[in-house]
Amino acid sequence: MNEAGFNGRQAIGEGSKLARQLALSTMPYYLIACLISVALYTASAYFFMPPLVDYTVYIVELALSCMVTVVFYRLAVEVGNPARKLIRDTRNLFWASVLVGLLYLILIFIIALFLMLFSGILLAISGFDPSQADNGSSAANPAPQDLFYSEAIDEVLFSPSGVILALLVSVAVGGLAWLAARLVLFGIVTVVSGRIRIFQTWAWTGGAARNIAWSSGFMVVLPFLISVMALYLLDAQLSPTDEGAPWQSVLIFNLIAYILYWPAMLLGHGYAVAVYNQLCPELLDIDEAFG
Repeated sequence: MNEAGFNGRQAIGEGSKLARQLALSTMPYYLIACLISVALYTASAYFFMPPLVDYTVYIVELALSCMVTVVFYRLAVEVGNPARKLIRDTRNLFWASVLVGLLYLILIFIIALFLMLFSGILLAISGFDPSQADNGSSAANPAPQDLFYSEAIDEVLFSPSGVILALLVSVAVGGLAWLAARLVLFGIVTVVSGRIRIFQTWAWTGGAARNIAWSSGFMVVLPFLISVMALYLLDAQLSPTDEGAPWQSVLIFNLIAYILYWPAMLLGHGYAVAVYNQLCPELLDIDEAFG
C-alpha cells in the first residue's frame, strides 16, 4: 500500500459519519456494558475489594468493551446480524487486544530500562557520587538525600546531555505511535475474519503509516484527551471520589465517566472502519486476502 492510496481527510470524514450513524444502533449494547462496568467498579472501589477482585473487574470491563466494539464493526461493514457469533468475536478481539497490550508493555519496559541505564551513564559522566547523598540524611529526615538526587537529575536534564535524552524519548514515543498506526486494523480485521489477526494486517498499512498517524490524532487521541480532561475537571470541582464520599456519588461519577468516553469510542471505531474501507476494498474476502 503506498502513501497516496490512503486519504486521511477522507478517513476523518467517513469515520465521523459512521460514528453518528451507528450511535443509536450500538447504544443498547454500550448501556449494558456501562451499567455492568459501573456497578462492578463502584463496588470494587468503594468496598475496598482484594486486588484479585480488582483485576477481575478490569478483565470484565475489557471483555465488555470488546463486545461493544464487535457490534460496531459488524454493523459498520454490514456483516449480518451483529449479535450472531457475538461471543466468538468478542473472545477473539479480547485475546487480540491482550496480545497487543502485552506487546506494548514489553516494548515500554525495554525502552524504560534503556532510558534508565542511559540516564545513569549521564549522571556518572556529570560527576554524580551516590555516596554523597547520605550526608546529612537519616531515616527520620530523608529530605537531604531526596534533594541531592533531585538536584543531580535537574543538572543533567538542563544540560546538553539532557537534550540527547529528550531526543531519545521523542524517538521512542514516535516509534510506539508508528507501531500503533501500523496495527490500527487488527481489531476490525479480527472481527470481520472471525480469527485473531494482528500482524497479518501489517502489509496493508505499509505506506500509509504517516497519514494514519496524523489523522488518528484527530479521531482517536484528541477525543480521548478531551474526555479525560472533562473528567478531570469534574473530579476536581466536585470531588465525588474523595475518601468518605457516599457510594452513590462514586457510582454517578463512574457513570458520567462512561458517558464522556462514549463519543471518543464512537469516533475511534468509526475511524478504524474508514481506514479499513480504504485499505481493504475486498471487505469480506479476508481469508482470500490473507491466503
